[in-house]
Amino acid sequence: MARLYTRPGSPYIWTEVRRDPRRPGGKWRESTGTADKDLAQRILVQRMEEVEKLRNGRIAGGVLYTDFKAKFLQVRSRQSRDTYNIDRRALTELETVCKPQFAADVTPAMLERLIAHWRGVDEQGQPIPGAKVKGAAMANRLLRAITFAMKWAEDQTPPMAPPQRWRAVKRPFREPGPRRVNFSLGELVKIFRACDADPRRARWAGPAARLGYYAGLRREEMYWLARTDLDYARSRIALNPKDGWKGPKWWRPEDPVPWVPMPAPLKKYLRELPDDGPWVLGPNRPKPDGMTDAFRKILAKGKIAGFLHALRHTAGSQLVSSGKELGAVGEFMRHKDPRTTKGYAKYAPATVHAVVKGMPEPKA
Repeated sequence: MARLYTRPGSPYIWTEVRRDPRRPGGKWRESTGTADKDLAQRILVQRMEEVEKLRNGRIAGGVLYTDFKAKFLQVRSRQSRDTYNIDRRALTELETVCKPQFAADVTPAMLERLIAHWRGVDEQGQPIPGAKVKGAAMANRLLRAITFAMKWAEDQTPPMAPPQRWRAVKRPFREPGPRRVNFSLGELVKIFRACDADPRRARWAGPAARLGYYAGLRREEMYWLARTDLDYARSRIALNPKDGWKGPKWWRPEDPVPWVPMPAPLKKYLRELPDDGPWVLGPNRPKPDGMTDAFRKILAKGKIAGFLHALRHTAGSQLVSSGKELGAVGEFMRHKDPRTTKGYAKYAPATVHAVVKGMPEPKA
């Protein structure tokens, strides 16, 4: 579970604690090197004490909930800002409503009490005065964060008791079906103009808006798109994996590199971009999360409701409504599941009615 070791050619003594002792080939949780053997021994003892505080299956009773919360949020601070804020909010609401003293007090039964509070009723089913009812999507997201935190606590040490049934409280709220947002052609013109007119974001926002609509690219695919991926001779955009990016979603390394066609308006626009680096969106392009936030601000200035990924939805909707086959649209959108493409079928009523035209009429 824990060890001290040396590496060839290194004067340091390394300390490591195994994350999951049940898997001999599993990863090691932490690693620290020091030339002081006594310090390495103290670090090893300290980490073993930290590991013993949390036991697999049921968390050790001596761990205060506040200590567990601080440790978990310290680990999750490496995630995106939105993910970290959701984790912090979820654990804080659990602490405020259910008031657990120790981390081991958190059980599926306690989460049922939290769910009832979010629904605005008490344990007897009576309305709670002044209770603020949570929306289904946010409540499910907070519950997923809590159950993930408790599973994380259970996985820190060797198994001492069977794990709790967190799966039973994973998604107790029924969410409405996904709402696909589409832009009209007039709104697309306004979006392109707003992106080009923004003094701070025009360099990356303009290409991103057109790549999202004309090529149906996702934000990660836009972010990692290099100039070497643009094949103007064959009017193609290759989605090659990069150092730090494994490639498009659902793509496997043994498969051919996926590509998307490059329409003439997009080809003309990309040719006119300034040559200021290897990336299509420019050297100062923001991270994918930053692209989403900044694009919302651009739309807000133009009083347009939507988000960056809605450009991709608009591309699929416009293709289907113009009479293109769903199979071809699915290949263009690179959908793994054909059922995802079927969601665009409602935009082609004329195509559906055309199926019954010319149907043979039975004769007596």
